[in-house]
Parts: sequence; C-alpha cells; structure tokens
Amino acid sequence: MLIARVTSDEVIERAYEWVCERRKHYHHNSDVWQLRRWWDEKKRLIVAQLRSGTYRFREQRRVTARGEVKEIWAAQDALVLKALAIALE
Repeated sequence: MLIARVTSDEVIERAYEWVCERRKHYHHNSDVWQLRRWWDEKKRLIVAQLRSGTYRFREQRRVTARGEVKEIWAAQDALVLKALAIALE
C-alpha cells in the first residue's frame, strides 16, 4: 500500500532530511525552522493525518529571491511531496 510506504519512518525521515538540507539557508522566520524545532510532534501529526486521509496542503507562497519570483510550498507540504516522490521511486 502506497500510504504505508509514504508514512514509513525511513521515508518520512529521508524527506525530512531533504527539506532541512534544501532550506538550511532560508530566512530565520521561515517555517522550516518551526518544522525542525517541533519535528517529533509534527512527524506524528503528519503521519497520522496522511494515514487517516485528512492531510491538507496549504496554498503556495509567492516570494521574490534575487530578483526572481517563485512559488514555494510550505516546508511541511514540501516534506510530504518529497515523501511521495521517494515512495514512488
């Protein structure tokens, strides 16, 4: 079952490490720092919501970085998307 693979400890932890690495230079007010600080609690909540089918993605944020406008996912949503990608590999 796909959701079991997505929510496995191995996949969730790999996705978490990926998000932390990709966003390590983000602004100190970025949501990635809250995710890192509260990871143990957030992890349990994310896994529970994914398994129950109640997880909901937030809207993307528009940011300007180095003169370029980008749409970015919330750190938690990026983690879930990466976990899905890992599970589908």
